[in-house]
Amino acid sequence: MKYINCFILGGGKSSRLKSNKLFLKWNDKTILEHLYNKLSLIFKEIYIIVDNKKKYLDLKYPLLEDDYEAKGPLGGIYTGLKLSSAFYNFFLACDMPLINLDLIKFICEETKGFDIIIPKIKNKLEPLCCIYSKMCLPYIKEQLIKNQLKIIDFFSKVKVKYIEEKKIIKFDPKLISFYNINTREDYYKAYKANEVKNNLD
Repeated sequence: MKYINCFILGGGKSSRLKSNKLFLKWNDKTILEHLYNKLSLIFKEIYIIVDNKKKYLDLKYPLLEDDYEAKGPLGGIYTGLKLSSAFYNFFLACDMPLINLDLIKFICEETKGFDIIIPKIKNKLEPLCCIYSKMCLPYIKEQLIKNQLKIIDFFSKVKVKYIEEKKIIKFDPKLISFYNINTREDYYKAYKANEVKNNLD
């Protein structure tokens, strides 16, 4: 696989979940441990982007602190792109523990000639399971300065490749890669889906 770095977006306040998503239990690990170990199978460099490194001094993983405070995922993407040694970079939200590695590999092979490679499910984009190139940096910075934090607002200014659902289901027939955890109900749903997946493997 070509040289691509990976960034796990540490998440915000988790106000609905009332618990830090990074430390939710996932089997015998935390979600962070699970994701880091999993992604390490395909990426050589993985970084965790957090709002404040002082809150995570006990973590053994490479940490990056948001350049822009309280700017949500867009701020995290900017930080990762700015500091990355790679032109292309894969970003994943920390609350997507069911991500399929073969799908990620496929997405990483689709970069030629594009600045963003993004899954599209039933006309819904997945900007937190996505590759961004450094060409996106000035447009993201412009949005951050204006406090325009919707990620997809700058997409019209760069070259975007959409990975359609019919291609995604070849790797992930039930589309469980895109389960994200915002509430306790989401957490239980994802955990149950993981148990079913493990039984089928």
